[in-house]
Amino acid sequence: MEARGHDAPAPLFRLLGPVVLEAGAGQVTFTGKQGALLTVLLLHAGQVVSTPRLAETVWDPPMPSAPAARVRMLVSEVRRACAAVGADVIETRRPGYLLSPGAGGIDLTLFRSQVALAREAAAAGRHAEALAHYERALSWWRGAPLDGVTGSFAEARAERLHGLKLDALEERQEVLLTLDRYGDVVSEVSALADEAPLRERLHGQLMRALYESGRRTEALEVYRRLRRRMVDELGLEPTYELRRLQSRILRSDPPPVSAGDGAGPPGPDGG
Repeated sequence: MEARGHDAPAPLFRLLGPVVLEAGAGQVTFTGKQGALLTVLLLHAGQVVSTPRLAETVWDPPMPSAPAARVRMLVSEVRRACAAVGADVIETRRPGYLLSPGAGGIDLTLFRSQVALAREAAAAGRHAEALAHYERALSWWRGAPLDGVTGSFAEARAERLHGLKLDALEERQEVLLTLDRYGDVVSEVSALADEAPLRERLHGQLMRALYESGRRTEALEVYRRLRRRMVDELGLEPTYELRRLQSRILRSDPPPVSAGDGAGPPGPDGG
């Protein structure tokens, strides 16, 4: 591979799908333990991660023999792979290692930045602007996060990252409802049914969109299916907000402005 030229794009690390480094000279995909180690360093970019902490997160118990040596070996492998596409990003810093992603950055960071701008615009009533930011944020996703990375740490973190995506999708639907784009909400949320079968806020948004579109019976059927699933799988009734939305639809009242649990912006995922 040729070295990255002065005008080539800066290296970009991707976590929101397969773990990939894209640089001017090409791209490298990281899986298994290499991907796990790189993921830990990327989630703590700009911070020193100690060798013992890397070992604890990369390997599930029981730990391998000579874990510090195994970490050094993995770091060397990842460094070589990055260097092959012109990226030298991992530094040795006692008591471990530090990753500086450079100007290209990390897709997760860019996603969060766009979501923050979208929330700011929505709070100020600039809904078209908010929608554009949400769409830019979600464009960073290329599939299941950390796809191909192994270990319980990666599985737990992938689940949390997927939750961030669903939060952004819910907030985007709220903006679409504010813009009276009910047909878009119906088509998009219906497509998410398998991905988020118990997300009450999404189901509330679908109910509102159907009802506002004159599809009252379908809106009530969404509630009925969700309630049955929650009772069967969780032993729980829907939230008060969702029950109130169902009652309003039954009475043919205007639906509330927002429905479902977690109506406000979610907190950070803890990095």
